[in-house]
Amino acid sequence: MFKALNDKMDLILSIVQKKSGDSAKVQPINLSAGGCRFASEEYHDMRAIMDITIRFTDETEIRGLSYVVMCRKGDATPFGSYQMAVEFQSMIDSHRNILDNKIMERQRDMIKEKREAGEAA
Repeated sequence: MFKALNDKMDLILSIVQKKSGDSAKVQPINLSAGGCRFASEEYHDMRAIMDITIRFTDETEIRGLSYVVMCRKGDATPFGSYQMAVEFQSMIDSHRNILDNKIMERQRDMIKEKREAGEAA
């Protein structure tokens, strides 16, 4: 049953897929395979469903449906005064692959930076 629902969601997302991050502000996020954390200008209720688009610096985009798992008032930033976290729920396979590759790239970069810092010391 979940497989059928995921397939249906993948089809719906692939039909409506478009460049949707044009109006968003560029900001750093904490990204993992399971979700992301970022600053927001607006409060969102827990478990609210959000359509999230993440555009990377190389203009690659991923998009999927997410649940809000945390939204709390935090320090004011240029991106908003709420700290928000979402858990990815549905993402088309090609976007999941992009996400996984981006995370692996970043992990490799962090290992390389750590190794180079150790050699410089």
